[in-house]
Amino acid sequence: MKNQIPFNVLPTKKVKKALFTTLATVTVLSQMLTVYPTTSAAAETGSQVGTTEAPTRVGDFATLKQVIEADNGITNIELTADITMTAEININKNKTELTIDGKGHTLTESKVNIGSSTGTIYAYNSVMKTMNIKNMTILGSHYYSPFTVHDGLQGVTQNFENIDYSGPQFVYNLHGYVNFSGTNKIVTSKPIDNLGTLNEMVETTGVTIAGNFTAEHNTTGSTAFSLFSAVGTVGDPYFIIKDGAKVNIDSKGPSVIWATADQADFKLGKNAEFNVTSADELFQTAMKNVTFDNGSTTVINRIGVSSDALMPVSRTFTVNPNASLKAVQPAAATAHIIRTTVANAVININDPRMLDLNANGTGANRVFSAGVKPVTINFNNLAEIGVFNATNKTETPNLAWQNATFSVLQSAAGQAGTVQAGAISASNDIQSTFVLADAKRITTTGTVAVAQKAVNELFNSNDPATDAIKDTTTQGTIDAAQKLVDAVTDPEAKAVLQKDLDRAQELLDERNAVNADKERQAAALKAVNELFNSDKPSTDVIKDTTDQAAIDAAQKLVNAVTDPTVKAQLQKDLDRAQELLDERNATNAAEKARQEAALKAVNELFNSDKPSTDAIKDITNQDAIDAAQKLVDAVTDGAVKAQLQKDLDRAQELLDARNAELAAEKARQEAALKAVNELFNSDKPATDAIKDITNQDAIDAAQKLVDAVKDPVVKAQLQKDLDRAQELLDERNEASLSEKERQEAAQKAVNELFNDNKPATDAIKDTTDQATIDAAQKLVDAVKDETVKAQLQKDLDRAQELLDERNAANAAEKARQEAAQKAVNELFNSDKPSTDAIKASTNQDAIDAAQKLVDEVKDPTVKAQLQKDLDRAQELLDARNAELAAEKARQEAAQKAVNELFNDNKPSTDVVKDTTTQASIDTAQKLVDEVKDPTVKAQLQKDLDRAQELLNERMSTVGTITPAD
Repeated sequence: MKNQIPFNVLPTKKVKKALFTTLATVTVLSQMLTVYPTTSAAAETGSQVGTTEAPTRVGDFATLKQVIEADNGITNIELTADITMTAEININKNKTELTIDGKGHTLTESKVNIGSSTGTIYAYNSVMKTMNIKNMTILGSHYYSPFTVHDGLQGVTQNFENIDYSGPQFVYNLHGYVNFSGTNKIVTSKPIDNLGTLNEMVETTGVTIAGNFTAEHNTTGSTAFSLFSAVGTVGDPYFIIKDGAKVNIDSKGPSVIWATADQADFKLGKNAEFNVTSADELFQTAMKNVTFDNGSTTVINRIGVSSDALMPVSRTFTVNPNASLKAVQPAAATAHIIRTTVANAVININDPRMLDLNANGTGANRVFSAGVKPVTINFNNLAEIGVFNATNKTETPNLAWQNATFSVLQSAAGQAGTVQAGAISASNDIQSTFVLADAKRITTTGTVAVAQKAVNELFNSNDPATDAIKDTTTQGTIDAAQKLVDAVTDPEAKAVLQKDLDRAQELLDERNAVNADKERQAAALKAVNELFNSDKPSTDVIKDTTDQAAIDAAQKLVNAVTDPTVKAQLQKDLDRAQELLDERNATNAAEKARQEAALKAVNELFNSDKPSTDAIKDITNQDAIDAAQKLVDAVTDGAVKAQLQKDLDRAQELLDARNAELAAEKARQEAALKAVNELFNSDKPATDAIKDITNQDAIDAAQKLVDAVKDPVVKAQLQKDLDRAQELLDERNEASLSEKERQEAAQKAVNELFNDNKPATDAIKDTTDQATIDAAQKLVDAVKDETVKAQLQKDLDRAQELLDERNAANAAEKARQEAAQKAVNELFNSDKPSTDAIKASTNQDAIDAAQKLVDEVKDPTVKAQLQKDLDRAQELLDARNAELAAEKARQEAAQKAVNELFNDNKPSTDVVKDTTTQASIDTAQKLVDEVKDPTVKAQLQKDLDRAQELLNERMSTVGTITPAD
């Protein structure tokens, strides 16, 4: 560092005294130069000194000196040739601005007064505010810089653009600002006869670097950049590398940047690059605030082994999202990487793309060291962080964590620190396992790096520039990459990643669209083919199971196909299926009408219009049956026709039976009427006189004929007449018999009531009934002998008792039979076993109850018939129960198959599973088709149809990004 030049006093060098020039001498020299004729100067050099409105072109040193030193208003100079200085140039004190555009030429400093602060182009005791130096090569010999701003001037801004400098020192502007732009290369060296002494590269208050900047600082005796403290109107020192700049510095000095501690700010701009090779520390003293901004890249390679920290900082040290910071020290290093010097300093590691801070060495030096407590170190949104201990020289950290956000408090001076509560990591253990004092090296990977890798790996060669995604790229890998991109905290990097990711999505959508159409084609082809026999449209015959729903479902799948050629062929086959279905439907409609007409005609032959009654209506006749036969004959469905014919044949049987019975009844009535009439005179009961030939045999014969009559009204009239004939015969017989004959007749009538015609058997004949007893009573009543009459009456009374007992037993048996018959009948439809169908209410309890009643019946014949009907009811119940069990199994299988098409196995989610395919829907359809219960089947079909709709929608939208995606 040089001594500062006091105001109005020209300084000497710190070590080596230079020529002391007084202010008066400078003033006289300046006045002498201004008297040079401008025209003659131009003529000698070929330069043309222009007006202030345009650049003044200068091609020689004398003209350059004259133009700069004169109070001429000229501030814009262009060099037309290389210029070698032979003396100093004192910028006119009234010039506030000076622009020198070298136009690619070289400016060479003089070989005289090389240790003087007034040996080059300098500003002293002037109103200078801005110097613009650009587009030139400068060869230096003086170490007060080619464009010196003396200490008495404050706030002068020097703008350097496209400068290639070699010399002892490039900038001396202690209380001003230096800006670099374009492409600059600054080398501290001695290019002119090895003249000069190497010093600082730049001495100023504020440095701003834009564009490309390369610096080689080739002295161990001074810092490359010295930043001086605020004075007067000049603010705090700073060192700023602008957004997008590329800076490369190779420094052999004791540090790269020096400033008074806790005063200067250092900032690396967004997306800038900063590569440093330094003999020792980057900052000789503590920077106040250090910032590595978003997207920047920094590599610091320290060569020396000084114990001073690489980057001391007093207030804040910040690495912003997507920044990359790598700092490496040699194996023999003893210095910390970052050391804080003021209490309450804060270090923020905010999701850098890459952080690699390697203190190296084997001593106590670490990545972080607190010079003054307390210090807070914030690690935010780190995709990965690894810690290497002092002995670990591999590339594998001793401990590592993912997805980490945590803070460490250094509450005491030194390297130790405590992880604060609320620490986050994927393993949830960073608070208890992270030890700052062990951190000889810390590496982190940021969300940008992780996301970039994921995005890159979507593309061929892992390069989005190929504009082609890998075959292995899927929606899952894109979604996974999206989550990583979403986690990126740097907005610019996130935008770039999102652009690449969006392109990957577009490419995947395009591929999916092609693949999806192939899937849609396959689904549509399958659906169309399955409409036809053998799944082949070439058969030109549709399956029996093909209906409008199947065609409509196939149409939706065909509609979803985008390839026009494939779609046209599918539509052609589908249209043919529709034609064939329409033809079949027309045929079926006609057949249905014929079946309905025939069914109506057949049903109307029976009571209640139900063949199950097994009884035809009274109005049913042969004409009605013949008319129904014609309608049945018109039916073409074999199974339906057979059932109709069966019912019609039964009606015919019933009509035939009825007609036969009517004929038989008529014959019975006629025979009975003839027999009864012929008992009377003139064959007329109205004569109330029987023929002489009428006897008991004739009456008995007539009785048999009357008994055969079924019509109750006719039978009652015949019986009335027959009873009258019996009365008349009895009266005649009684009048003609003697006492003996009356006793014999009575004895015979009484005896014939008993088995073997013997009252002693004490058992009456099966044929004995109340009528025969009543007839015998009349004969007993006619006997006169009281003793005979009493015996006869005793036997007759016994016959009456036996008959009463039998009648009582028969009544009980009849009641049992009737109860059993009723119980059995009520198991069947219409209470008729002939329907061969049990009621819906018939169950095992009802059958068991009927069985008990049947068991009580005594008559074996009746009992056998009842048991036969009951056994049939049991068979029908068993069959129904088996069918119900089978139906339940079918329903459960169908319900399970339908449910499993949907998310969570619930149709109510209205979302089908990703695994649901046309095949799984077809399988479910077959199971639903087997269900018999129409209500259950309808609900299952409704859910299945919805699954088909959702699958069709998915098939038609595969590859399309929706808001939900």
